[in-house]
Amino acid sequence: MREAQAVMGIDTKKGFTSDVLSIEVAGPEEAHLTVIDVPGIFQRVTKDVTTKEDKTFVKNLVLDYMKNPRSVMLTVVPANVDVATQLILEMAEEVDQDGQRTLGVLTKPDLVDKGAEKTVMDMVEGQSHKLRLGWCMVKNPGQQDILNRTFDRYAEEDSFFRTVQPWNRLPMDRLGVEALRDRLQVILAAHIRREFPKVKHEVNAKLEEVKKILKSMGPKRDTPGDQFKFLIDIATHYQTLAAQALDARYIDDCFSEFPVLKIATQAVNREEVFSQDFAAYGHTYAFGVRGGVTVEEKEDSESESEEEEAVCAPQAKPMTTVAGSAGLAASTAPTSTPQIGFNFPVASGSKKAASLFDAPGSKAPSAAVSTQEASPHPFIFKGQNYTDIVNPKSKPADKPTSKPKAFCKPSKCPFSTTHLPDLLHKRANLFPPKGNSILNWLSTEYLESRGFELGNFSPLLLATTMKTQSENWDSLALGYISDIVYMTDCFLDKLLDLVCPDGRTLDRLKELLADDLLARYKKAFEQVRFILEVERNNMPGTANHYFNDNLEKW
Repeated sequence: MREAQAVMGIDTKKGFTSDVLSIEVAGPEEAHLTVIDVPGIFQRVTKDVTTKEDKTFVKNLVLDYMKNPRSVMLTVVPANVDVATQLILEMAEEVDQDGQRTLGVLTKPDLVDKGAEKTVMDMVEGQSHKLRLGWCMVKNPGQQDILNRTFDRYAEEDSFFRTVQPWNRLPMDRLGVEALRDRLQVILAAHIRREFPKVKHEVNAKLEEVKKILKSMGPKRDTPGDQFKFLIDIATHYQTLAAQALDARYIDDCFSEFPVLKIATQAVNREEVFSQDFAAYGHTYAFGVRGGVTVEEKEDSESESEEEEAVCAPQAKPMTTVAGSAGLAASTAPTSTPQIGFNFPVASGSKKAASLFDAPGSKAPSAAVSTQEASPHPFIFKGQNYTDIVNPKSKPADKPTSKPKAFCKPSKCPFSTTHLPDLLHKRANLFPPKGNSILNWLSTEYLESRGFELGNFSPLLLATTMKTQSENWDSLALGYISDIVYMTDCFLDKLLDLVCPDGRTLDRLKELLADDLLARYKKAFEQVRFILEVERNNMPGTANHYFNDNLEKW
């Protein structure tokens, strides 16, 4: 054992270790089984030999082996001690309550005190301390017997149980190592029959798992030709699914299993919300107010039926939430638009907003909309709530009575784990247009900017008022493109996961695509910012025919 400890690298000073020394004995007459010899449980420590830690370690080690449902436990108890004090029997009962795999073994029958034999014999005969599998008794060689090379332990044991009183009155099929071996084989055979269906099921499950792993590795790629074909197959499958997703032809089962792949539907739904929110919240001051009475209210008294045909949307209820990576959505009564993957609920008052650019009869919303840093969907983000960033230009009187709901920070983005969150537009809260002060605001702007124009106002006033009136455009547009970028990133990530079976190849492909994708995302943001620069920082103009019609009414 010392040599074995040295080979296994075990400290010779340690009394116990979790390392296992396995000795295999093979031969035509050897039994087909495994015997695990675990240390005996002890209650008291021996100075300089064992410690309290050793006691706990041995108990846990033995218990781990006993918990194995496919093992048969041989609970070895000396015949010369009180069985009721043996902890091993209590532990066996805890892990094998039915007693189907616990066989008791009594040792040292030659050391039993005179007069105590009856108690031991009752155990072997099943009269006391009953076990379902019963008890067997063996007599092991003593120390002097082991040193004697001519000693035959089987013959000595057989002679002992046949001649020594009172043991010779016990059934011989319960006495001796040979009887123990025969009984153990019967018990093992029965136990194997019980456990075989479970083993078969586990083997089949493991086989299916290995087959899946083998399939996930893809075809063999030993030669450059095989590697080329492997990549071509990935590209072909990728193009097929991407084309179906972009055309909204969701015929493959993967689209039902992973709604994030329905990129066309998600983009259309998000575009619709963007259009509605832009019309409702894209201007700081609501148009259509004359002397405190809206043009629509005046027309109401003239023709109620005409107004019902002209009104595009009723007054909106207060909105508190938005959807998208950095984008916008409302969380009051949603429309019947189907929600696929990324949900963008539409408020029942955000379809149109009253302005000089709308058809007569439209009404402005009265609620707040918010932009945010992540889309509120369980498969997109997780984390702790964070505080809303309120638009600093909004006056306290214009803020809604209830604070918009806070959402959580996004999880790591699929491709650009580090850069994409910084690229997305930051969250902001937008409030509905101010509906009763546009004339005062325009008058103030005129008085604070007029020059020496003769009976007119400077054309530059249109540019400055337009910039103030469109101050929400940046958050609306950048929030929209942030959502589109995030949805695209999630779509590409999941699509690559599906078409590339090999994990290493998948990681390399994503690394290869990440920089180019990030460049394209940045280009999209640059294009949006370019459009905002052109539209907001230059002289305004429009081809909307409602503009002149509504202007004449003023």
